[in-house]
Amino acid sequence: MVVTGGVAALTRFANSFIHQNVAETARSVTLQVAVDGRVATATDNRIDSEHLESLVARTLEAARLAPSDPDWPGFTPPTELPRIDNYDAGTAAATPRERAA
Repeated sequence: MVVTGGVAALTRFANSFIHQNVAETARSVTLQVAVDGRVATATDNRIDSEHLESLVARTLEAARLAPSDPDWPGFTPPTELPRIDNYDAGTAAATPRERAA
């Protein structure tokens, strides 16, 4: 399972002035399952328990319908991810004008 999230912002200019600024907070969950050598992957951006349960059910059903892959090597074992501290509060809080500058 891969869970991603973040904020994306875009500032557009016309004639050297800001004419549009958009920002969104996005989250998504991508799930990959294997059932007897049958593999399926699905993604959803709704993360409440009802939709996560639906994501699991839909992905399992898709795997059951997929052709078996006898050469599929399986999942890699879980590994510890390094902690990366690259958050910058000033950048995160920057206004459109500050980003433009």
